[in-house]
Amino acid sequence: AKEGATHDPSSRLTLFTDIRYQNAHDLRWLPDGSGILYSATNLMADASDIFLFDRKTKQTKQLTHLQGAFARRFAVSPDGRWIVYERCKTPEDYETVDLWMIRTDGSDEKLLVKNGLGPSWSK
Repeated sequence: AKEGATHDPSSRLTLFTDIRYQNAHDLRWLPDGSGILYSATNLMADASDIFLFDRKTKQTKQLTHLQGAFARRFAVSPDGRWIVYERCKTPEDYETVDLWMIRTDGSDEKLLVKNGLGPSWSK
C-alpha cells in the first residue's frame, strides 16, 4: 500500500482454494511481512505440503513436493530464509516424526533431526 493509504482489513489477500473442505494449516508470516507460509493436504489426503503466498506478486509457490508424507507444524528462521518442519507418514503420527529444513525459495531440502517434534528457532 502507498504511504498514507488505508487498508480494509476485511479484504482478501488471495483465494487459497475454491474446493470445499480444503484447509490451510499452520499459517505463518515471513518475518519481513512479504509473504505467508502454510501447509495444505492434497485432494487425495495422502500427503501435505508447504506453500508460500508472495504478497507482492500475488502468486503461490509450492515449496515441498511430498508423496506419502505430511508436512505439518513448522517454524520460520528469524531472517526468513529457512523453514524447519515436521515430516511424518500420517497426519496423526507422533511416533515417527522427523524434522526437515528447506529454504523459503524451495531449495536445499534436507533432514535436520530424526525423531524430532516441535520445530522452533531462536534468535
